[in-house]
Amino acid sequence: MCAVVIHSDQLSNVVDREMALERLDGDIELYDEILVVFRSSTPIEFDRLSDSLNTASLDSAARELAQRHSHSIKSASLSIGANVAAACALAVETSAKSAPPEVLSAKSAELGLALQAVYVWIDHQKKAADA
Repeated sequence: MCAVVIHSDQLSNVVDREMALERLDGDIELYDEILVVFRSSTPIEFDRLSDSLNTASLDSAARELAQRHSHSIKSASLSIGANVAAACALAVETSAKSAPPEVLSAKSAELGLALQAVYVWIDHQKKAADA
């Protein structure tokens, strides 16, 4: 399920860092590098997803692009433990095949909110590490 409502006191629930680190055999340095890549690449991927959904006619080529971009976001989100964002990306990916444009738009908006929460979490982690 993809439902995004994040309050500042819930920021710790945005990313399951421990789960992601477990997959990386505890390699914190690698995890930090993955966060940097996630933070720089997913906004671009989300913009491409949005562009594919904002075409005048949501034809099969646009739907395929939406699936591809949302799949990339899902994979990247899972790699850092951003499970809500991954669930939202999966919802877009599966809906892109045949859902009406308004459904895809709503699911994409939820994904955008989930990604914003992840970016805030990453930025917060960076500030804490720099302090």
